[in-house]
Amino acid sequence: MAIRSSRTSDAAGLISVVEARRVLGVLCSKYGFCLPPLWNARLEKNPPRSVAKFTDTVFRAEGFDPATADSALSKSILAEVQEGFERSARIMERNRNVVPAPNKQLQRTVMDKVPNHIRQRAAAELRR
Repeated sequence: MAIRSSRTSDAAGLISVVEARRVLGVLCSKYGFCLPPLWNARLEKNPPRSVAKFTDTVFRAEGFDPATADSALSKSILAEVQEGFERSARIMERNRNVVPAPNKQLQRTVMDKVPNHIRQRAAAELRR
């Protein structure tokens, strides 16, 4: 990409599947960057870890060279991707200390499948 601010070129992190899907939807509807389904799936499930790499991948998937792309378009798309990464980081930070509720149904299912002598041995190990 030809034009990047220092803030976005070095930004590394993760983008969630939901945010990646949202960003790709915005890029399609707002800018016409509607990627093929395989590229969408790849970027949602295994996204690049930086804003710049994500943006470059979107340009390449659309058949453009990021270095020669229109600078105004590049900045706009980079800003959309940056917002997605920031939203994802805020959500991950907020959910970091949230402990999921125990799945009682799964515990009952597992307890039904595990033989009694193994359950007793495991319980004894946990009490130590």
